[in-house]
Amino acid sequence: LGASIVFSSKLVQLSSKKFLAGAISLSAGVMIYVSFVEIIVKSYMAFEDFGFSTSRSYTYATLCFFSGILFYALIEILVHAVDRESHENINLNSMEEISVNQNIEMTAQANIENVTPNSNDMDSIDSKKLHRMGI
Repeated sequence: LGASIVFSSKLVQLSSKKFLAGAISLSAGVMIYVSFVEIIVKSYMAFEDFGFSTSRSYTYATLCFFSGILFYALIEILVHAVDRESHENINLNSMEEISVNQNIEMTAQANIENVTPNSNDMDSIDSKKLHRMGI
């Protein structure tokens, strides 16, 4: 239903990047919520099948869920502590400036040499961008 917005040219013109980002974020949040609710229900039922009472099953499923979140947060902190160089806090504006400057430099160099940029050079720049993002 939400994707039908592209069929109306007026609605497409009214949409902005902020609106689209918000709409995508909302839909992602809803999908994550639905997935977690399904997982918690399965966990709750598994504890009941194992022989725990209804209240204990609910408590254990909830504790396991939040323990998993805490465990993930601790792993995240550990990874950032071990490898600070590739997981440092970078200002997004400075990343855009670096990207633009690198593209300008490559274009200028290609114009000077009167050749197109080598695909290996572009791959190395893309690789550096991905490394900065932690991927």
